[in-house]
Amino acid sequence: LAIDDSGNIYVADTKNMAIRKISDDGISTIAAGGRWSGGSKEESMRFSDDFDLIYVSSSCSLLVIDRGNQMIREIQLHDHDCSHHEPPADTDLHLGTALLVAAGFFGYMLALLVRRVRSLFSSSRHDNKRYVAKPNMTVAPYQRYPRPVRQPLI
Repeated sequence: LAIDDSGNIYVADTKNMAIRKISDDGISTIAAGGRWSGGSKEESMRFSDDFDLIYVSSSCSLLVIDRGNQMIREIQLHDHDCSHHEPPADTDLHLGTALLVAAGFFGYMLALLVRRVRSLFSSSRHDNKRYVAKPNMTVAPYQRYPRPVRQPLI
């Protein structure tokens, strides 16, 4: 018994020496082998009455382990039986870049918000050394006030 990526079930029919494929719609067909084999390569395969199936998704194939004939055979499945749903690399790159930019932007906005909230709730008693300019004081043009009137955004 093996199941592929599309949901098809492959059954080792040892009585008829065949591999039966049961689709997800419930339709049963012979995938390989059989007593009345003939026609295509898969149909002309002859199995013993002692074999097993293994589905290999990387190669989209069935491995048939035939113990009676002492063989291991690989049967390639059709492309529609295997799902290759890999998104293009460009989509992942653009999505990752957008996510990185959005995370940086929201982190910056959160830092600004935390800074504003902290300045609103901080007490002035920690700042006991205030410098107040008196009207008769002159300040040199190269000196700045120790604390700006309005806090900068950054």
